[in-house]
Amino acid sequence: AEDRDLLVAEVAGVGQRHVAFVGLPRRHLFRLGHGGHVAAAVLPVGRGTSQVFRLQARPDLLDRLEVEINVASPGYFQAMRIPLIEGRLFNAGDGGLSRPVIVVNDILARRYFGPDAVGHRLQDEEGTEYEIVGVVRSGKYRTLQEAPEPMVYFPLSQRLTTHMHLVVRARDSGQAGAALPGVLGGVD
Repeated sequence: AEDRDLLVAEVAGVGQRHVAFVGLPRRHLFRLGHGGHVAAAVLPVGRGTSQVFRLQARPDLLDRLEVEINVASPGYFQAMRIPLIEGRLFNAGDGGLSRPVIVVNDILARRYFGPDAVGHRLQDEEGTEYEIVGVVRSGKYRTLQEAPEPMVYFPLSQRLTTHMHLVVRARDSGQAGAALPGVLGGVD
C-alpha cells in the first residue's frame, strides 16, 4: 500500500458555513490531492466533548451513559486510517433529513452490546434515537497516555458544529497544503 502524507487544517467559526463544509470534501478532493481522502471532523487528542445517552438495547446494564463524541464527514475514518470492524461508515445518504445514525468504537460496542452492535440504538436526553450503523477500532481521544474509552461519531451532515478540522491524506501534502487556502477561501 502506498503511504500518503497527512495534512490537518483547523477551521474555526464554521457556524453559518456548516452546509458548505458538509459538501467540501467531495467537491475539492482533486484539488487537495487526487487519490487521497478528505474529511472534516473535530479531531481527537486535545479538547473533547461528551454527551449523555440512554441505552435502549440493555437498560438492565446501564440506563445512562456519558461518552466522548466526535463529528466526522465521509472519508474521515479512511483519512485517519481508523479501520471499520462491523457495518458501514458514513456516506452521502446520511443527510440531515435521513434517520439519525452514529458510528461507535469497538470499546463501546463490546462493553454495552456484545459482538453485534450494528442496528442497536442510543437515545439522547431530548429523546432522539440514533441507530448504530458501524463499529470502528478504538483510539486515543484526549491524550496519548490514556486507555481507550467509548466514543460515538456523528455524521457532519447531521450535526451542527462551530469548530472542526479539515483532514487531508494525499500523495503530496505540499501540493495539498498549497491548494488549501483557495479551497477554504471558497467556502461561503
